[in-house]
Amino acid sequence: MKRREIAKLNLPMLLDISIDTVERYQGSQRDVIIYAFGVQDQADLDFLTSNCFVEDGHTIDRKLNVAMTRARKQLLMTGCQQVLSQNPIYAKLIYRYYI
Repeated sequence: MKRREIAKLNLPMLLDISIDTVERYQGSQRDVIIYAFGVQDQADLDFLTSNCFVEDGHTIDRKLNVAMTRARKQLLMTGCQQVLSQNPIYAKLIYRYYI
């Protein structure tokens, strides 16, 4: 759907935009990444964070780690603050950088 909307704009500069899942960007980099968290409720959040693990006493979110380490110049993150802040990792990220 997003690709079709971008194509309708008929702007050549937008042809290089890549839209995909976080997992597909693993092993590559982009100058700018926009990470849209598609969470609307607790079930979505549970699914998003289902791939976390604990290392040296810290919980690591694999998807967030991939998203944050693939952007060379800029990372923009967007999502529902009320839902994301229900998870300790995202709450810390939101309140450290947003507020």
